[in-house]
Amino acid sequence: MARELSVPTLGMDMQEATIVRWLVCEGDEVQKGEPVLEIDTDKTTFEVEAPESGTLSNLTGKEGETLPVGAFLAYVLAPGEEVPQKEGEDKEEGHQEEGQQNEQEEEGSLVPDASPEIPPDEPLSPEPGAPVPEEVSPEEVSPEEVSSAGSGPSAEAGLSEDGSGAVGGPASAPSVPPPAAGKGLRASPAARRLAAERGVDISSVAGSGPAGRVYLSDVLAFEATTTAPAATPEQGEQEEQEVSREELPSREASPKATSREGAAAGAATSSGVAAEVLEEGIRREPLTQVRRIGAKRTQRSFSEVPHFYLRREMDAGALVLLRERLKEKLGERPEAVGVVPSLNDLVAFAVSRTLADHPRLRARFDEERGELVVHERVNLGIAAATERGLVVPVVRDAGSLRLLELAKRTRELLGKAREGKLAREELSGGTFTISNLGMMGIDSFDAIVNQPEAAILAVGQLRTVPRWNGEEWVPREVFSCTLSVDHRVADGADGARFLADLAEALKDWELLL
Repeated sequence: MARELSVPTLGMDMQEATIVRWLVCEGDEVQKGEPVLEIDTDKTTFEVEAPESGTLSNLTGKEGETLPVGAFLAYVLAPGEEVPQKEGEDKEEGHQEEGQQNEQEEEGSLVPDASPEIPPDEPLSPEPGAPVPEEVSPEEVSPEEVSSAGSGPSAEAGLSEDGSGAVGGPASAPSVPPPAAGKGLRASPAARRLAAERGVDISSVAGSGPAGRVYLSDVLAFEATTTAPAATPEQGEQEEQEVSREELPSREASPKATSREGAAAGAATSSGVAAEVLEEGIRREPLTQVRRIGAKRTQRSFSEVPHFYLRREMDAGALVLLRERLKEKLGERPEAVGVVPSLNDLVAFAVSRTLADHPRLRARFDEERGELVVHERVNLGIAAATERGLVVPVVRDAGSLRLLELAKRTRELLGKAREGKLAREELSGGTFTISNLGMMGIDSFDAIVNQPEAAILAVGQLRTVPRWNGEEWVPREVFSCTLSVDHRVADGADGARFLADLAEALKDWELLL
């Protein structure tokens, strides 16, 4: 039985995701658990795997397009299995409309969703002298292989950093392209991706891998040997009229390429703006999914949650001495290589232990019932800045971890966050968050509560200040902590007591042992 591949969910609060790129093409054979495409959510980028082994069919969704959780992406068909038909399917309506426009075409031909409507007073037949595309049966072409861009310069796609693109609108009504020449070809996802981006017919590339598998290096070598001078605009216009559909690169017919060529529409849909130059020195840039959803959530949190802020200066003298001792002692232990706790690890450890005595800061406000939901365990979120935006991986049950365990787990999560490889369970369930901008030279700042949590601790940089010890001025190492709290959950006194207990723990580590 055909298995559906759909947009998965990372957690209860996830509602949509954006397709970053397809790693396979229409008609490819996949194995169960093999990555099929990359999905971008508000928290991370992750790979969607094939639910079963089989042949991919009916790939749906363009790169850069945002889809809701549970949306259909593709079928995985067993050998000899046909695509299941659904009642009321949109493509059946498309078949009927096409049959009314041209009775000579085969019944059931596909019509692109993005096709412009043809006014009644305009002829349906092509203009005299225009090339007539070869008729293709619907069984040979998938919906994603229907390109809405014509040949020539208007079909070229420019990709933005987040995988979206910008293309011009079609000069004439789109036609159904021929099937992909590279269908079923053995090639790595990276090789297919580069070939699509560079306009290389991957079926013409000689593969150096087993059974002729094409690698990235093969595409680069092929491109280096076939580089031709760029055509002028006049030449491009002439070629557009002279080159037939059969002579175009096969990437134009592949689902991968059409996804990229149509990514401009997806970018406009997902981010609200397309990458464009408004005037000299001013341009619009589409947001990544992380930043776009993050913007919505921070706005909602700041407008719905009644914040209050408490700032306290922490004495870091004992903290610095402890880390020096740990570096000296742990440097000789093989199991501690690469996980000597940082100052941030020590602060996180102290926070996780201090929270055990402050249940209100481990709670969330249930607005519907007007009650508090208190979490017994401390699931500590560590805010991490990545190229795609801010993400918050969660150290689960941090209050029960030993110092080295917490340091190691934190490093693993931050590394995966930078690579965009965090798992679903590593991004949900947080009960308290720490955000540290001290490494960027920030003394103090006010963070926005990470809903539905009740509080977040903003940590500033370590600095040296003069302190009077009763007899003389002496240098002291300190850092600032600012606690942002949801006033519906806790009062100022609750936050002040937490900061006082944290300050005592940082000065006397025996209190945590």
